[in-house]
Amino acid sequence: METVGIDTTQNIKLELPVASIGDRIVAHIIDYGLIIGYVIIVSLFVQLSIVFGGSNIALPIALSVPLILYDLICELAFNGQNAGKRVMGIKVVMLDGSQPTFMAIFIRWVFRIVDNVLLFGSISTITIIFNGRGQRLGDIAAGTAVIKIQKTQKVADLGDFSIPNNYTPVFKEAMHLSENDFKIISEILHYRKTIGVTQPIINAMLKAKKKLEYKLGINSNMGAIEFLQSIRNDYIYYNKK
Repeated sequence: METVGIDTTQNIKLELPVASIGDRIVAHIIDYGLIIGYVIIVSLFVQLSIVFGGSNIALPIALSVPLILYDLICELAFNGQNAGKRVMGIKVVMLDGSQPTFMAIFIRWVFRIVDNVLLFGSISTITIIFNGRGQRLGDIAAGTAVIKIQKTQKVADLGDFSIPNNYTPVFKEAMHLSENDFKIISEILHYRKTIGVTQPIINAMLKAKKKLEYKLGINSNMGAIEFLQSIRNDYIYYNKK
């Protein structure tokens, strides 16, 4: 499986699986199916309206605006996913692993005409195959990539984690972590869970452990996984009081 190197906000490089050509094609088919269904339903309603004296100007407006803006609106509303991407478990991310910005999604949307419409999408397919990072022209211009994800992808929200009521913290220094530190730890542990214990993930955990030990002024004999989990739990303990 092809991967793309994601530089996290902590300057830790992770190799994430790139969405395959097959995933992206099926996602497009799902989107086009929804669009065709929308066209049929709206056309029927407008035609009925015309029969009862309504204006026929409503049809082109009702059809064209949502069709043109479908990808832009969906990817903005659902953090880099539309219906097809959500079903296939793929999404758009920035090359630092963060959620795509408005400008990035807008650039991808503008380039969609070149990538997917001209020459029946052959430009997009050729670019993705030869780019090596699973990027079409719009992704290259926007600084994004489309990656394969698991169904559960929300991380770094304090409310998503729980610790036992009788939990005893290990590192009191964890109270001095910033919210961004907590997000980085959660991000790495999330990737470990969803992708597996690969060498890039191991390297990322070791690097994060070393950075946190230096920042907090501690030295632990724990393994990287146990250390990061303890630091995360301790942060929760001190911030949920």
